[in-house]
Amino acid sequence: MSLTRRFLFSSIPVVAIWLAIEGGLRLAGVATALERDDPYVGFEAALPLFVPGEVEGEPAAYVTASNKKKFFNAQQFVANKTAETRRVFCLGGSTTYGRPYDDATSFCGFMRVSLEAIEPSVDWQVVNAGGISYASYRVASVVDEITRYAPDLLVVYTGHNEFLEERTYRGLRTRSSWRNALDRRLRTLRSYSVLESVFEESMADAGSQRDTLSAEVETRLDSSIGLDAYTRDDELAVHVDEHFRMNLERIVRRSRQAGAEVLLVVPAGNLADSAPFKSELSPHQSSDAGATFYNAFDTGVAAHRDGDLARAEEMLAHAVSLDPRHAHARYEYGRVLVARGQHAKGRREFVAARDEDVCPLRARSEISDTVRDVATRLDVGVVDFPALIVQRSGPDASPHGADWFLDHVHPTIEGNRVLARAILGELHRMQWLQRDPNDRLAAIEQAEQRVRDGIDEVAHGISLRNLAKVLSWAGKT
Repeated sequence: MSLTRRFLFSSIPVVAIWLAIEGGLRLAGVATALERDDPYVGFEAALPLFVPGEVEGEPAAYVTASNKKKFFNAQQFVANKTAETRRVFCLGGSTTYGRPYDDATSFCGFMRVSLEAIEPSVDWQVVNAGGISYASYRVASVVDEITRYAPDLLVVYTGHNEFLEERTYRGLRTRSSWRNALDRRLRTLRSYSVLESVFEESMADAGSQRDTLSAEVETRLDSSIGLDAYTRDDELAVHVDEHFRMNLERIVRRSRQAGAEVLLVVPAGNLADSAPFKSELSPHQSSDAGATFYNAFDTGVAAHRDGDLARAEEMLAHAVSLDPRHAHARYEYGRVLVARGQHAKGRREFVAARDEDVCPLRARSEISDTVRDVATRLDVGVVDFPALIVQRSGPDASPHGADWFLDHVHPTIEGNRVLARAILGELHRMQWLQRDPNDRLAAIEQAEQRVRDGIDEVAHGISLRNLAKVLSWAGKT
């Protein structure tokens, strides 16, 4: 027998034993290392989002911890579930929270009243667990806690905040790409999880390579230098994208372990009416090339301001050809194209402007594509919010902007309502709802109107004033 055949035959029992071990660990409920822990970031402390409290005379209940109310809506739910109870958690960042307002007009708030209208016989507990400035790794940490509360469904809208906090990924940067890929693969195996636990002390060096973050969010924008904290870092962006994918997969797997279903929302942002936060010339540009670029860029912007669209298009197209990675050049070129009725080309420029933003506070194309891919590969429900906006607006309409968003990412009240409707439709497709929302359309519309009627216009006015201050601080006057 040849050496190759001897090796293959001797490998069969080894592989069989390993598969049996993996199967046994799975049946025993052992979590993979990927489900158990985040290899990239750790936190100084774990502060619970919900603590025991009393709700309407029911002593066995959970309420939002007082030290979390700076970042989360005040929520509550009864601990004991009945056969009629359906417990739904909405997770994500400030969009889920309902900013610049609050839970009542968030997509989660609209979902709550609509679900009660569709199936009033069900005891709906719809909890808004969206945290302001929370990125996917913090959302995954919240999921670890929420799985203890017997959730039935998690609706996850995340992706805009991945670059908000300072992370170095020093462990990833110092290792080869093949070793990083191998490590991610091994972390999906339960046998590796057991070995990692047994040899925890000897693997302490790996843990020390993690970025340690504060118990609560401390964004780079909170520092005195603000936008200056951001510079172009393509290697960091690659690691952020990898980390985001891992967090989404972890969220889905942890939820399923707890017996909950998951629905992902592809994040959408303001393309047409939100300029990039920061631009930089490509690093290879010489000073002379930079001067030529800015001459073409400034001439094009001035021509647009003066109403000479043909000249503006010519000069801005030239500027983009000189440096296609300059975010503001792509954005201004898109504005001119839309003004000339070239909406499809304009949309492509707006997307490029968002993706090249040196301060990426809107989910980049890589993030949105990851949500779609994870939903497909792990077979979970998904609502594609950007595609929904295009569908609602029409293919020849201007790219979505202020008609859908109050700022760079936060939807209008109407935008949240439309998103909630789409989520209901996907839940019906997932057979999570017995009744088609279209069958109770009149009841849903009445519930939605009650939300509008309950708006505190003074509070919303204050929220918009605060939003204006933030936009002014960012130079968006």
